[in-house]
Amino acid sequence: MMSYPWKSFTKVGGALRHCSFTAMALHGCILSEIQAPPESRKVFSSEIHKVGRECAKVLRELGNNVKTMTKLSSSDILFEVHLAAEELQKKIDERSYLLVNTEAWHTSKRAEGIKDAMNATLITGRENKNEALEPTIADQTLAYHYKTFAASSFRSRYDSSSTIDGYKKLPHWPARTTFHPNLPLEDTESKTYQSASALSLATFSSLLIEFVARLQNVVYAFEELSDKANFKEPVEEPVAVSKGDGGFVAKMCKLVGLRS
Repeated sequence: MMSYPWKSFTKVGGALRHCSFTAMALHGCILSEIQAPPESRKVFSSEIHKVGRECAKVLRELGNNVKTMTKLSSSDILFEVHLAAEELQKKIDERSYLLVNTEAWHTSKRAEGIKDAMNATLITGRENKNEALEPTIADQTLAYHYKTFAASSFRSRYDSSSTIDGYKKLPHWPARTTFHPNLPLEDTESKTYQSASALSLATFSSLLIEFVARLQNVVYAFEELSDKANFKEPVEEPVAVSKGDGGFVAKMCKLVGLRS
């Protein structure tokens, strides 16, 4: 009993516990208040269900093998799991626009493009004019205004009253208040929840792929345990052979009258 590989059992339990953490996170996504719209969930429904079914099959087989102390019957028990996960990943790559707020993304990209174009134009203009090393009157005026603005910003940053007032203006999300007083409440909440609902589906899919990765650690730990604990080899079930007409020999015996 002292030489029995109890540490290998502990490794299997630890790997399985890490899988259960991901399963609880998936359960939390299902019970979340903010959910993806039904049309978006339907796009990934078949791939997500397939990954879940294949992972459940592997877990049931591992549990039965631990109970009967039997080695794995297949050398690649995770083949179907990995195949289902690849199909889900491919669907995510094809329909990734459903998992993010594309409107806000395009807006930020346009802003970055305009900023880069303005910087390039400014650099080109300075190179063409061959400005002198000595600062001009415009540069001195700009530097003066910059210093004045920096000093006022520094004072306001460390002013306790302004800091407290700033914190009071920040609402707690998802409070039933609008972030922008000038906009209607419905428009603001609609955009906010739309972005969050898209991210909830992305989070669930990401956690499911993470579960597949952690399930592989469980299989590795079980294989190590089965080798050290000398689990018995799996017994292949005999294939049932249909009786039929008995083949060529039976036909010859029937022909000569040995068998009716």
